[in-house]
Amino acid sequence: MCGFPLLCGVIVGGAAFYFLNSREKTYDALVYLRVDSGPIDRAILNLPGSQKPILNVIGETAGEILQYRVAERTVEYLQLKPFASPNDLLKAVDVKADQQTGLIVISAKGRTPREAQRIANATARAYVDIRRAREKARLVAARRELQKIEKTRVAQVRREARAAGGNADISGVQSVREQIESLQLAERINTDAVTIAKPAELPEGPAGIKPWMIGILGFVIGAALGGAMIALREQSDKRIHSRKQLERTLGAPVLASINKRGLLRARKPLDTLSRKELEPFRLLFAKLRNSAGAEHMETVVIASVEDDGASGSVSWYLAATAAAAGTRVLLLETDHDRPSAVDNGNGNGNGNGGRPAGLTDVLASRNSLDEVIFHVAADDRHAVDIVSPGVRNGGAHLGGGERVRELISQANSAHDLVLIDAPPVTDADAVPFVRQAQGAVLVYRHGGADQNVLRDARDELASVGTPLLGVVAVGFRG
Repeated sequence: MCGFPLLCGVIVGGAAFYFLNSREKTYDALVYLRVDSGPIDRAILNLPGSQKPILNVIGETAGEILQYRVAERTVEYLQLKPFASPNDLLKAVDVKADQQTGLIVISAKGRTPREAQRIANATARAYVDIRRAREKARLVAARRELQKIEKTRVAQVRREARAAGGNADISGVQSVREQIESLQLAERINTDAVTIAKPAELPEGPAGIKPWMIGILGFVIGAALGGAMIALREQSDKRIHSRKQLERTLGAPVLASINKRGLLRARKPLDTLSRKELEPFRLLFAKLRNSAGAEHMETVVIASVEDDGASGSVSWYLAATAAAAGTRVLLLETDHDRPSAVDNGNGNGNGNGGRPAGLTDVLASRNSLDEVIFHVAADDRHAVDIVSPGVRNGGAHLGGGERVRELISQANSAHDLVLIDAPPVTDADAVPFVRQAQGAVLVYRHGGADQNVLRDARDELASVGTPLLGVVAVGFRG
């Protein structure tokens, strides 16, 4: 049972691994940018910085990186490789702002590690260059505006000097000149508001979840699905699939297992069987003779769960094994619908309608028990006493319980062990014989009756007071 979930896990996990591993791999490269809010205003002009909070500045900067103008410049830096247009590049780039550290992360995808690294670094460089040019333009515009202010103030100072007779306050002009000099210095050093804190490095592996991780996850999911399928099948499938399940259903042990079904198609002498073929019947006989209360076990009924004929062959081989062990054994065949071990004309007896006289004739008082006993060779030295079913009287049953009890008593007096090859225990013909037995052995073929039929057979034995000694499992593997 556990092999099926493992197989499902291997199939699903292998398929998931193969699918992910066969897809075109992509690589992620990361560039980190640092944003400084208004460095020119604060550090050079001694003016208030941006009125917006730093978090808003970082968010706006992240949005600016994904503009078409930046993508266009990036494509130029990449020399159109691997993108033919800025729109293609924008699909491969993602930007996120880390509000805690104040950093902006540019993530670029590429088909190779080198390609991802180039795209990420080119995007960062394009934005920094554009931002630098914009800041420089601001400086130039501010300087020119201050130069206009300077000319206006110089003219004003001169007018005031003439009016005052040569004395005028030039401190305002001097302050503006200092600011102009600061701007000229800023133009030369070009202080950046955005800088590359960490360039992109070559990615160590493909982006996304690793194929082997997906394979393991697929194995777990496949195994779980396989287990669920088995659980569902066990809930809905009433068939018997193992010897343990057979024991649980009947509440009785498996006394012997016969793996070769073909062995039960004929009833051969023991000396024609191999030791491996003979061993299940030797084991069955040993367990019956050594079970609790075996010293009083004189009558045992062997019956199939359904009418498949398996009990007839099991009864024969068990009787032959007992005879070979020196036990005086009598096999009563009670099922008219199956072939008899004496139908081939072996032994001695009175013929009756094409089939030798048998059990029906004894119960109808037409023959005595001794007259219908046949001796069939168990091996080259031992024989089994067998009573065939005889000829059925129309649709009548084999007889009442009292006549069957007398017959069994008479058989016990002359034999050490009486084996009754009965019809299925749920058959009416089996009831009088099952009731007289001291124990019952069921024969069950793999793939035969479902659990409900098995429970019916078990309950039928319990209703007539016959203990279920165990079951012979036919055709089970492992």
